[in-house]
Amino acid sequence: MNKLNFPTHFQDNLHSFIESLQKEDENFLYFPTNIGLTQDGKNLSLGFSTYVLKLFYMTGLWDDLSKPVRDKWIENINSYQKNHQNLPINSYIDQTLLNFYKKPPISKKIKNSIKKQLSFLSTVNYYSLDVQLLNAIRAETKQAISTIHQVGYKNTKPYLEFPKSESEIISFLESFDWSKPWDAGANFSSICVFSNTQLPANEYQNNKEVLYKFTSKIVDKETGSYFIGKTPSETELINGAMKVITGMDWLNVPIHEPEKLIDYCLGVVPKNEGCDIVDLVYVLFKCSEQTNYKKNEIILYMIDIYKLIFDHYFKDYGGFSYYLNKSQMYYSGLIISEGKSTPDIHGTLLLCWAISMIDKISESNNLGWNIIKP
Repeated sequence: MNKLNFPTHFQDNLHSFIESLQKEDENFLYFPTNIGLTQDGKNLSLGFSTYVLKLFYMTGLWDDLSKPVRDKWIENINSYQKNHQNLPINSYIDQTLLNFYKKPPISKKIKNSIKKQLSFLSTVNYYSLDVQLLNAIRAETKQAISTIHQVGYKNTKPYLEFPKSESEIISFLESFDWSKPWDAGANFSSICVFSNTQLPANEYQNNKEVLYKFTSKIVDKETGSYFIGKTPSETELINGAMKVITGMDWLNVPIHEPEKLIDYCLGVVPKNEGCDIVDLVYVLFKCSEQTNYKKNEIILYMIDIYKLIFDHYFKDYGGFSYYLNKSQMYYSGLIISEGKSTPDIHGTLLLCWAISMIDKISESNNLGWNIIKP
């Protein structure tokens, strides 16, 4: 039995931090941080509402809410479902995000112009602003749908703008560069979430078989990760594996080579960004659900990561920062903060999620938190 030592009043202080982010006189709407907000950081709403809802579910606060309050929160999130020209029907659309891509600042236009020129020289991959917007809206929609389904609710209007036949799924997935599995894996995961939550049982089952068969073609026998071609960088490999495994989690199918993936991850020196930390923990956690291989080594490794996580903790506020001593600055391409030395909702969500998995795998269960499905 391994006991994790949590700071005094950890959960109470965490709840206070979450409450401090709530917008005045606006239920279910939150700021991403308390210090150094930009105008976009003040105006964005949908994504941060889903972040906080995930935290409520994870920590048990959701169970303390009355049913009418829960219903209202879900109703608020579902109110973002709308139709807009050239975007998928019944997408979840935050107007601030839409405005940013429809009327981008001059600095973003210049950067995209440079990237477009470089793409002709094959030095970078270039996505037009329209494609960037489509990707951002798809990610927002996936996040909203996965969050409300996690807590037992559904989207009001069906979202069906995703590949549903075998040929469509394969064509869609093969259109991505699987030598860079982070981006490709995120798109794979989206189809898994949409298939699980939006389709009737028989159609979902068909998609599930096609999607899992595809992962069998891209699993790397040496590392246990999912990519095609030359082995990507360490960060790309683990974060890509995480994205694919989140999709497989929604499909409820097994990881192909969990022991190989465990070996690879245990050889990694953990990095200090929120995503890098939680992705590493998640991959090890999901692999360890399938096998007892090197279980004690995994626990010791995760306890070391647990100590690293609390380097991001601000005890006077009760939250975590995404970067070390620096709040998250970005959301879907928008600059949301000045990156001050202060906690933020994104870092707090990710690192609390990592803590929940470490708490469970170490068999401490001091917190008894729920493990979320991203």
